[in-house]
Amino acid sequence: MAVVKSEFGVASTGEQVYKFKIENSKGEYVSIINYGCTIQAIVVEGKDGKLHDVVLGYDTVKGYEEGTFFYGAFIGRCGNRIANGKFTLNGKTYELEINNGANHLHGGSNGFDKKVYSDFTIGENSVSLRRTSPDGEANYPGNLDVEVIYTFDDNACLRIDYKAKTDADTVVNLTNHSYFNLAGEGSGSVYDQTLKLDCPAMIPTDAGLIPTGEIRPITKGDVFDFSEAKPIGQDIDKDDERLVIAAGYDHTVLLPEHDGLYTFAQAKSEKTGIIMDVATTMPGAQFYSANFLEGKPGKQGHIYNRRDAFCIETQYVPNAVNCDKFASPVLKAGQETHTVTTYTFSK
Repeated sequence: MAVVKSEFGVASTGEQVYKFKIENSKGEYVSIINYGCTIQAIVVEGKDGKLHDVVLGYDTVKGYEEGTFFYGAFIGRCGNRIANGKFTLNGKTYELEINNGANHLHGGSNGFDKKVYSDFTIGENSVSLRRTSPDGEANYPGNLDVEVIYTFDDNACLRIDYKAKTDADTVVNLTNHSYFNLAGEGSGSVYDQTLKLDCPAMIPTDAGLIPTGEIRPITKGDVFDFSEAKPIGQDIDKDDERLVIAAGYDHTVLLPEHDGLYTFAQAKSEKTGIIMDVATTMPGAQFYSANFLEGKPGKQGHIYNRRDAFCIETQYVPNAVNCDKFASPVLKAGQETHTVTTYTFSK
């Protein structure tokens, strides 16, 4: 195992951005940049014996600075949407940036994904990145110390540890927004890639993609039924109100009640033979079929079009701070949170 640090570029703020390449004994590797704690590449072996980069992204710092799709980004303070950009905590109402229709999304337009993390430590097969989000940043309360640790091993398992502690009650919903294409980034639609989900329920949304508060069981044959592996594109354009509202899949699925890491998802590309298993300690995940990609260039000049990837973002339910039906994303003063998600690749 080895971690190689190199210069990736310079941010518009003048801060140096580094790339950390974590390589295993098979030559597979993950590249992390300290701009947005971003997963810039995941390169794993396919059934053809060749290496394939299976995440979308950019080749330059400028790409990530100007990009609006959150490729590979560390998301915070609060992943996903907060209705009308408002929440009330301890009797005080906080108003956040409205950056997605009428709502607040992914911590705002200058969230954790747009920061340079200059405090980092390199391990044998890991990199840890830290930052303090000051009280009032993006109008969230409390000084929040955050740390994200990426570890990659000989089993091609990428483990992400999210840690945070606060000196005042605040909202914390940390996730990663990697866009996966197991046939290789830039290879086109993921319609024929299969997905299996061990998730008993999903969360319907309103037209603004805010959960309605309903927890709907997933029944056999439902468009959200991935209890047996099926192509992502099989039902994606069916005339189902939930899919029509979101222009495809862009919904939270709930995991069974569990303690510790629970493997709930498996995706596969028949083209490369690459399989990805996802496990998490979190209660839910956002399954997103990249419905809003706009045909703009990414790595190696590849054009990323609508539904050329999928995301599985482990997290609390969107807008949970405003709905007591769901597990709460509130972190109390003096408390610490530590959640884990793993993406394991095989063939």
